[in-house]
Amino acid sequence: MRYEDMYEKPIDRPIDAVVKASSVEHLANELDEYVITPELAGHLGRFFDEYNDPDATGNGAWIAGFFGSGKSHLLKILAVILEDQEVAGKRAIDYILPKLEDDPALRGAREVARTRHPSESILFNIDIIAPNQGRTEAGGLLAAFIKVFNRHCGYFDGDQQHIAKMEYDLDREGLLDAFKARIEAATEKPWEDVRKAALLYGTKITAAFDEVCGNEPGTNGNVVSYYQQTYKPDIHAFALRVKEYIDAHGPGFRLNFFVDEAGQYIAKDSNLMTNLQSVAEELATVCDGASWVVVTSQENMEDTIGQMTDRSANDFSKIQARFKVKMQLTSKDAKEVIKQRLLAKSRDALSALGAMYDRYKDDFPVLFDFADGSKRYVNYRDEDDFVDTYPFVSYQFELFISAMRGLSDYNAFTGRHHSTGARSMLGVFQEVGVELNRGDGSTEGQDLATFDSMFEGLRNSLKSEVYGAISTAETNLANMPMAIRVLKALLLVKYCKDFRATSGNLRVLLYGSFKQNTATLEQEIKDALAELERQLYIRRNPNSNVYEYLTDDEKDIEKEIRNTEIQTSDVRDKIGEAFKDIVGASRAVYENGAFSHVFPYNLKVNGDAIGRGGSDLTLDIVTDAPSGIADIPASGPKTLTVALHDPNAFLNDVAMFVKTNKYVNQASGTGEVRGTIISDKRAMLNGQSRKLRSDLEGLIGKARFYVSGVDVTESVSGTGKTAVECAMGELVRRSYTGLQQITQNYSDSDVYNSCLPAQAIIDLPLPEYAQTVLSWIGLMGSGCSVTVGGEGTASLAAHFTKDEYGWPDVAVRNAVATLYAASRIEIRKAGALLEGSSLAQALKTGRDMEKLVVSKVEAVPPERLAKIKSAYRNLVGTNPVGGDAKTIAGELASQLEQEVPTFRDAQGRASAYPFAAEFAEKVGKLDHARGAVSGDWKWIVDQFPESADGLTEAKTDLSRMKQFIEGSQLAAKWNEVKEFGESGLSEMRDLGIDVPAELEGTLAVAGDPECYKSREIPRAAGAVRRAKDEIDRARENLRAGVAGELDEYRASFESTCDLNALPEESRRMFAELFERAADKLSVERSPLRIRTFLESFKRDNAARIVALLNPPEPESSSEPDAAKTDETGGGPQPEPARPRAPRTCELSSLRVGAYSRPTIKSRQDIDDYLEALRAELEAKVDDGIIVTR
Repeated sequence: MRYEDMYEKPIDRPIDAVVKASSVEHLANELDEYVITPELAGHLGRFFDEYNDPDATGNGAWIAGFFGSGKSHLLKILAVILEDQEVAGKRAIDYILPKLEDDPALRGAREVARTRHPSESILFNIDIIAPNQGRTEAGGLLAAFIKVFNRHCGYFDGDQQHIAKMEYDLDREGLLDAFKARIEAATEKPWEDVRKAALLYGTKITAAFDEVCGNEPGTNGNVVSYYQQTYKPDIHAFALRVKEYIDAHGPGFRLNFFVDEAGQYIAKDSNLMTNLQSVAEELATVCDGASWVVVTSQENMEDTIGQMTDRSANDFSKIQARFKVKMQLTSKDAKEVIKQRLLAKSRDALSALGAMYDRYKDDFPVLFDFADGSKRYVNYRDEDDFVDTYPFVSYQFELFISAMRGLSDYNAFTGRHHSTGARSMLGVFQEVGVELNRGDGSTEGQDLATFDSMFEGLRNSLKSEVYGAISTAETNLANMPMAIRVLKALLLVKYCKDFRATSGNLRVLLYGSFKQNTATLEQEIKDALAELERQLYIRRNPNSNVYEYLTDDEKDIEKEIRNTEIQTSDVRDKIGEAFKDIVGASRAVYENGAFSHVFPYNLKVNGDAIGRGGSDLTLDIVTDAPSGIADIPASGPKTLTVALHDPNAFLNDVAMFVKTNKYVNQASGTGEVRGTIISDKRAMLNGQSRKLRSDLEGLIGKARFYVSGVDVTESVSGTGKTAVECAMGELVRRSYTGLQQITQNYSDSDVYNSCLPAQAIIDLPLPEYAQTVLSWIGLMGSGCSVTVGGEGTASLAAHFTKDEYGWPDVAVRNAVATLYAASRIEIRKAGALLEGSSLAQALKTGRDMEKLVVSKVEAVPPERLAKIKSAYRNLVGTNPVGGDAKTIAGELASQLEQEVPTFRDAQGRASAYPFAAEFAEKVGKLDHARGAVSGDWKWIVDQFPESADGLTEAKTDLSRMKQFIEGSQLAAKWNEVKEFGESGLSEMRDLGIDVPAELEGTLAVAGDPECYKSREIPRAAGAVRRAKDEIDRARENLRAGVAGELDEYRASFESTCDLNALPEESRRMFAELFERAADKLSVERSPLRIRTFLESFKRDNAARIVALLNPPEPESSSEPDAAKTDETGGGPQPEPARPRAPRTCELSSLRVGAYSRPTIKSRQDIDDYLEALRAELEAKVDDGIIVTR
C-alpha cells in the first residue's frame, strides 16, 4: 500500500502550519481540524470553570508552550468559540462540539459561558500591534491594548492615538458621521484616508470640527495639534472606556483580550511586565471581572530570550502569578495533534501496519535506542502507538522539539525573536510525510521517516550562515548523498545537549527502512563522517568521538584558532598542569617499616622547570626522547626521567588547547553568533582539559622510566598515578642510600623528650642514625663550626636531609637530641651553652637551627670519673645515676637546685642565732657550686673532686644549723639558757640570791657561733634549772611575808571598826578588796612588785576602805526657799540631807613644814620632827580629814 492510500485524509492537503492570531483566511479549516487532546480538554475545563465562576478573583489565563506547540492556535480557537463567531456560514462552536462528544462537562461549561456571558473577543499579536516608536517603553504595551480596542470600536488604530480620541469624543456626542461627511466634502477623500495623515489636513479638519460642533469659524486654532498635545493615555482611563463599552451591551456581557506572544514581548523589560500586570488588574477592578486577558508565552522564557536578569525573572514570575488559569502545552500534546490531524490512518492500512509491528517489534530497542550516554527516549508503546505514529519514530517528536529549542538558543533562526514559531512541528512533519508520499514510499517497502529529512522543513527559516555548509556540500559532495544527510542530521542535533552525535547514534537518526542493513548503514555513515571532517564541514570533539556540525562562523573561528601563535613554554606548562591533575601534589612517598616520609620534588618538562623548584629530587617528563630502545635520554642526578612513547597526537591536542584558551580569552565576538560560539569554546575547555589528562595518563602507562640514567621501567608497576608513585619510590631508594637507617617516624614532641637526660638513664648503645651523625661531627673536626641547621657545608640538616641520606629534618634534630642526652655532644648558641629544657624546646620548634653550634664532648679518664662519682656520693649521699661526667653534672646541678633554695629560705631565720654569718657563708659556697656546674658541666671534671670536701662539710653544717633553727631538742635547751641569761640573773639579784661565778660562765655558751653542735648546752641547761628552782623558793618566801602583812593590815581595820554596824553591801565590798589583793599577790612573780605590793595596795585603796568603814553623814539644807511644798499644802518641807563622803589622806603624803632640817641627827631633832608631825596631824583631823597609814 502506497503512503497516499495509507492516510485517512490526504497528507498533502492544505494545512496552515503557522496559525496567525489576526488571520481569518483559513479559520474554518483551523476550526475543523483542531484537535482537542485529553490534556488540552483538561486545560479548557479549568479555564471555563474559572471563567463561569461568579466569585472568581482572577480575570486572566496564561498559555505556555514551546515553539510551534500550538499556543497561537489554542488562543485563536478560544477567542472564536467564546465570541461564538459565524465562520463560513456556521457557528464556531459547531465545529468544536463534535470533538467534545466524550466530554459532556466541557460541553456544558462552554454552553454556560455562551448563555451567561455573551462576549466579543479582541485577538492580536502584541509584537505586531505595539507602536514602532517607543515599543520598548512601558507605555508601548498600553498603547497596543488601546489600538486594538479603538479598532474594535471602529476608530483609528494607528500609532496616532489622539486621532482615535477625537473620533471617540465626536462619536459620544453623535457628531462623528456629520464630521466624516464634512471632511469628505472638503477633501474629496473619505475620512479613513485623511486621518492617516491628519497633520496635512489640519486646517480642514479643524474647520469641519468647529462646524459640526456649532463653533464660530476660527474658534479652535488646530484641533489635531490640540488633541496631540493634550491626549495622555493611562490605564485607568482605558479601563473606564472598556467598562463603558461593556455596559452599553447589557448585563453579563464581556469584552475579552487575547494577546499572542505576550511572554516574549514583556520578558526583557520589568516595566513592561509591571504594565501588563497593571492593565489586567485595572480591567478586573473597573470592569468587575467582565474583561478577561488571555496571553501566550514560551514554555521556558530563558530558552527564548536568553538569560534574564534575576530581577526580570522575579518580575516575570509575579506577572504569571496574576493569571490564575495556566495552560501548559507539552510535547505530548504536539505529538497527539500530529497523530490525529496528520497521521490518522485509513481502515485499509491498519492490518498492514499491524503485521509490520508484529514482525519488527522485538527489534525496536536495538533499532531506535541511543547509546553512549545520550538521553533515553520512549519507544513505541504498543501496536496502536506504532500504527498512529508510522512512518515516524517516537523519539523524533521530542528530539525535534529539543533541536528547535537549541537552534533558537543559538540564534539560528531568522526574525526578531529567532523563530517564535515560524515553523510548527505540524508543518515540518507534514512536509516530511508529503516527501515520502512523492517517492516510492509504501508499507511494502517498510520505509521510515528519517530525522535528517526534517531539515528541509526548517531550511527557509534558518539563517544562511547557519546552513551554508550544507548548501556548499550539496554542490561539492553531490556524489556522496550520505554525507549530505549526515551533515543535515548533525545540524539539527548540534545544540541538543542530551544527544551525543556518535556514529552509532547517527545510524538511528538516518535509519530509513526496516529492510535496511544497520551495519552497512553505520559504515556508510563513518565513511561520510571521515570525509566531512577532512573537508572541515564537521569536527570531532577532542573529548570523545562525538561529531559536531560547523557553521560558517565556526569554521572561521576554527581557522583563527589554528593560526593563533603560542609559546613552547605555554605547551610545557599545560603538560605540567595535566600531570599535576593526575598525580596531585609533587610529592613522593617512601616507607621503611614503621617509617614513612613524603619527599617533594621539582617538576620539569623536557628539562625546563614547571613552577617553583628548590627540592632535592626532580621528575622530568620527556616528550622528545630518542626513538631507539638502546638510546637513553639525558638525565641529571636524583632525577626520574619519564620518557613518553609516541606523544605527537597528545602534543597536538595540547597545542590546540593552548591556542583555543588563548583565543577565547583575547577574542571578542563582533556579533551575537560569534560571541555565542566563542562562549561555547570557552565552556568546552574544561572537557578538553580532562581529555588531555586522560591521554597523558595513558602515555605514562606506556612510558619508560629512568633514574639518573638507569632504566628502571621493569621495576615500575601500575599506570598513571600509580606508575609515577612506584617510579618515584625507586628514585628515592636509589638516591638516598642512607635513608634505610631511619626506621620510625619522629615528631617534634619526640625530639623534646629525646633531649631530656631522663632518656639516657639506661646506658644503651646509640641508634645507627645517631652514631652516623656523631661520626660526621667528628669528621668535620674542631676547626669547623658544625651547626644543627642552615644551608652551609657544615650544616647537619643540609647534609643529612640531602646528599645520600634524605632524612626528614625532624629525624636530624632527634639525632642531635639523642646525642646530647647521651652526653656525646654539647650545643652552644651565641657562645653560651644551651642545655636542658631550653635546648629541648629549641630543637622541638626547629627555629634558628643555624645558630646552634654542635661540638663533640671529649671522654673523661676513668680514674677522674671515679673521683667525680666518689665526690658526688659524699656530697649527695647516693651514687649518681648517670655513668658519664656530663650526666653526673646534670644530676649534681639538679640536686643543688633543690637544696640551695631550702637553705636560702632558712637564712632569714638564722639571723637570730650566733651562727648567722657562718650560715650565710656556707650557703654562698653551695650556691657558687650550683652556679658553676649549671653554667658549664665541665666544672665537675675540673674542680668538683677538689671542692667536694668543703662542699660536703658546708652542706652538713647547714643541715645541722637548719635543724637547730627549726626547733631541735638542743635548740630548745639553748633557748632556755639564752632566756635565763637575759632575765634570770637579775631576778636572782632582786631576790637577794647570791649568783655563783660558775653560773655566769656557764651561760656564756648561749652566744657561741657553734652552739648548734655544742656539748656544753645540756650542762648549762641543768644549771639554769637549778637556779630557777632557787628563785622560785625565794619568791615564795617573799610572797608569804607580804601576804601576812596584808592580813595584818586588814585585821587593823576589823579591830578598830564595828563591821557589824555597817551595811551588808559595805561589808561585802570591804572583804572583796582584800580577797582580790590576795589573789593578785599569789600570782605575782616579780620580786620588786611583790615587795612593794602592800604599799601599792594601801596607796590605791586606803581612802576607799575608810569610806566603806565610815559612811558619810547627811548634809542639812541651808536654803529654805529651795524647799518643796507638802502634798497636803501645809507649807514647804525641808529637802532630804545628802550623805557626804569622808575625806582622807595618807600619812606618807603629809608635809611636815615646821621641821625644815633635811636630816634627823639627835634626840632633839626627833622631838622637833614629832612635834611638827603632830601639829600637821592635828590640823588634818581638825579639818575632818582621816589620815591613813
